[in-house]
Amino acid sequence: METASRRRARGCFPFPFGKKLVSSTIPVDQPLDAQQLQMHREERDRRHRSMLPGRCERLAKERKFVLECLRHYNSMHPDDEYEPAPGKLTQYHKRDNHVVWTHGNFVARRKRSGCFSILPAPRTIFFFELIASEGFEGIVTCTPLDEPVTEAYSIMGFPLWWSTRRSGRFDCQCKTCYRHFDLPHPFIRKTFACGHDKVERVCEMCYFRSHVLHPFPGEFTYGYREYKYRHRCY
Repeated sequence: METASRRRARGCFPFPFGKKLVSSTIPVDQPLDAQQLQMHREERDRRHRSMLPGRCERLAKERKFVLECLRHYNSMHPDDEYEPAPGKLTQYHKRDNHVVWTHGNFVARRKRSGCFSILPAPRTIFFFELIASEGFEGIVTCTPLDEPVTEAYSIMGFPLWWSTRRSGRFDCQCKTCYRHFDLPHPFIRKTFACGHDKVERVCEMCYFRSHVLHPFPGEFTYGYREYKYRHRCY
C-alpha cells in the first residue's frame, strides 16, 4: 500500500488541493498550451485590476482635477464663477511631437450666494484642454459649452436614472453658416441640410476617436482647422 509520503513525493496531494496545485503549474522556457495561456492572461488581468484605483479614489481624483480646471476658469471670470456638479468626466489623449494633448468634458454649475445658495443652479457642460510637455503641464483652455445637460445625476458615481450625454464623435460645422452637423462621412455629400456645400470637422484630433464635445473651432488650441496637423485623423 502506498504511503502518504510517497504520494507527496510524486506530486499527489489529498483532495481538493492536488488538482489545483498541479494544474496551476506553468512550465518555464516551454511553449504554453491554450489552458496555460488563458491562466496567464487571467493572472495578468487580475494584477492589472488590483493596481487600478478604487471607485472612491477615482472620484476623488476626478473632483480634484475638475477643481483645478474651474480654478483656471474662475481666475479669468471672477464675476461668473462655477463649482463642480454631478456628471461624468471624459478625456481623450493625443501625443504629438513629444507633447501630450488632452481634450475632455466635465459638468459644473454657477456659484450662488445669499438666500439662493441652498438651491442648486442648472448644470453646464465644460470643455477643457490640457497640455503636458517637458517644460510645462497645465490647462490652456476651459470654457462652458452651449449644450443641454441630459445625463442623470449620480451618487458615488452611480447614476440615479438612465440618461446619457450627446456624443461629439462625428461633430462637423458648416464653413458658411456655422451650423453643427453629426456626420460620419462629411466629405461624401455635396449639399447639406443648411443648403451649403462646405463643412469641416470641429476637431481633427478627436473626430471619430472620442465622444468629447468641443467649442467652436478657434476657441481651443490644438486640433482645429488652422492647426497644421501632422497626422490627420481620417
